[in-house]
Order: sequence, then C-alpha cells, then structure tokens
Amino acid sequence: MKKLLRGSISLAAIIVGPAMAADMAVKTPPQAAYYYDWSGVYIGASIGSVWTNVDRFYPNLPIVGLPPTTFTSRSSDVLYDIHAGAQVQWGWLILGVEASYNAGFREMQSSVSVSPPEPFTHLSAYNKITNLFTVGPRVGVAWDRWMVYGTGGYAAASIKGQYVCSDSGVQVLPGPGACGAGCS
Repeated sequence: MKKLLRGSISLAAIIVGPAMAADMAVKTPPQAAYYYDWSGVYIGASIGSVWTNVDRFYPNLPIVGLPPTTFTSRSSDVLYDIHAGAQVQWGWLILGVEASYNAGFREMQSSVSVSPPEPFTHLSAYNKITNLFTVGPRVGVAWDRWMVYGTGGYAAASIKGQYVCSDSGVQVLPGPGACGAGCS
C-alpha cells in the first residue's frame, strides 16, 4: 500500500508540476537600444541665404587724397550648394566627413563708395565672392530617427575686387580722372 501511495503522489506531481509552471512570470532578457542606422555615403543639395562683409584696406593714396582707410561692403544673396560625404555610426555616436561647393546666385556681389574728394566722388570698390569650397569632419548623435550633428573644418573662396565708376560700372584704376567726365 505504501508503494501505491508513493506512486500516486509521484504521478500527481508529474502531471500538476508543468501546469503550475505555466502561470509563473517569465523574465525576458533586456533588449539593446534601437538606433536608426545613419552609416553610409551620401550626396545632396541645399539652398539658403548668406550675408557677407568684405573689409578692404586702402593704403595712403595721396594722388586721390585718401588717408589709410578700411572700407566694408555688405551684401546678402541666395546660396546654393552641392555636398557629399560619408559617415559611420557606433551605437548613438556618428562620425563622418563632408565636402561641399557653394555659390551665390549673384556671386555675393557688394560695393562701397570709396568717397575720395571732388572730382572723384563716383569711385566705388566692387567685390564678389566665388568658388566657395568647404571640407571637414562631422560628429553627430542619433536619437531614434533623428540625428543632431556639428561640423567644422576648412573653407576657401575666391574674392575678386576692383574699382568701378558707380554711375557706369566701368572698371577703373584709382587716381586723377578715374571717373572723369564720361563716367560721372
């Protein structure tokens, strides 16, 4: 009889044990954070605005009557660019490099009156900025499908300057008669 009782208890434990385990809470392993993958090579274009200040130093020009002076010409323009780069992502950290070529629709042109004494009052300094090129590193932080980044680096441009008669736009050299009777 003892064997039958022990056998019955063992059979009941085998049958009921798994049923009780089904009601127990199961702990799942923690999942790694999900980040959108920003790694890769890209090319793009953009459009925006630019404000420029060009400072030009004029040495003492006794022929015209100008003391040493710095003149500043200002302009605003619509800027467009073509850029390309590559970046790699490690978790939330993104590192990359980007290069771009920028240009203005009006070549970021500006002018300022040099204002020498009479009879040369129509002389202006004319400037334009072309071939603006930038290259530099990018450091970013990923958050879901958003990326915030900072950049810096090297920039180079061609700055062209000339003297012109304000009234006619004719290029001249500063000096007596620069904007003579035909230009004023």
